[in-house]
Amino acid sequence: MIKKIFFLLFFFFAQASQGQDYTISLLTCSPGSELYSTYGHSAILVEDNGLHRKTVYNYGTFDFNTPHFAIKFIKGNLLYMLSPERYNDFIYEYQYQGRGIIAQELEINPAQKRKVVAFLANNLKPENRTYLYDFFFDNCSTRIRDLFEKELGIQYPGYTPKSSFRTLLKPYLSDTPWYHFGTDLILGRPTDDIADFRNEMFLPDYLSKNLAQATIDGHLLLKPAQTLLPRTYTTEPSPVNTPLFTMIGILLLSLLVSFKGGLTGRKIFDTILFGAAALSGLLFTFMWTSTQHEVCYENYNLLWANPLFFFLPIFALRKKETTWKVVFGYTVLVGLLWFLVPQKLPVAQFFFLLALIVRSGHHAKLFFKSTNS
Repeated sequence: MIKKIFFLLFFFFAQASQGQDYTISLLTCSPGSELYSTYGHSAILVEDNGLHRKTVYNYGTFDFNTPHFAIKFIKGNLLYMLSPERYNDFIYEYQYQGRGIIAQELEINPAQKRKVVAFLANNLKPENRTYLYDFFFDNCSTRIRDLFEKELGIQYPGYTPKSSFRTLLKPYLSDTPWYHFGTDLILGRPTDDIADFRNEMFLPDYLSKNLAQATIDGHLLLKPAQTLLPRTYTTEPSPVNTPLFTMIGILLLSLLVSFKGGLTGRKIFDTILFGAAALSGLLFTFMWTSTQHEVCYENYNLLWANPLFFFLPIFALRKKETTWKVVFGYTVLVGLLWFLVPQKLPVAQFFFLLALIVRSGHHAKLFFKSTNS
């Protein structure tokens, strides 16, 4: 009987120790070809050495079957969640996409490892696993940063911040000029805030880089990086800034239409030009006032993309000369303020503004002559 009890106790403690022998690593995945993968990805790998089981904990998942998925995604109401995934499945997915993965093992003691595992287990509960995604402050990378801060009490080195959020994004967009251009347009003034050492870690590469400098109990938190999967997907920076040349082309076309075009051509061009500005303004206004995407708030692109341009035909029918002189004066003022506002506006779009100035100025000049002839 005593032998049986001893055996059961031995078996119990053996099982318990198996569940406590962990290796925990930070996984950093390189960017991919899809827009959602532009900035890379972060996850946590937990290896249960006793059970010979590897699980990847991923904070970057969501449910496509969520009711009104598209609307919630656009408005920033879509809930993201923590999901466990088998290591081999995770590796296969990134291998298929040609994306690389590096692992940095956490240099922490068994008690600290158990705290991390317990936190993840608690986070997997239905009432805890979802969260409201925020591009800069609550995403797959910042969730991992917050976990290590809370459970491990890591410390960061002294650091003087230098770059804005917008500047940090730029290297990831060099090979997609139109996506870069669109990103600069849609992201508002908060994107030009300076990101401190902690906030830089909204990007997976910076999470890896900055946590490699973090310390715990007087030593570095992470061991040197090991390559789990080499990156085979590569991109080349675009040799031509197509948005810039497109906007210069629109400016040149506005000059051509003004001095060589017929009345019908001018009307068509003006409808497209001012209509595009007004539609852009409606989009920026919607993103600012009707969504939870705080990075899109306070968008100074509304200066040139004024939704009031929609009413130009109505005002011009009543007071043509006055209307176009007001528009001309307004657009000139926007041009003077372009590099003074607290948001970095796209240089390419300045040429679009010049086209608005040319067309409104030409209208004002024509109407002035007609009223004095």
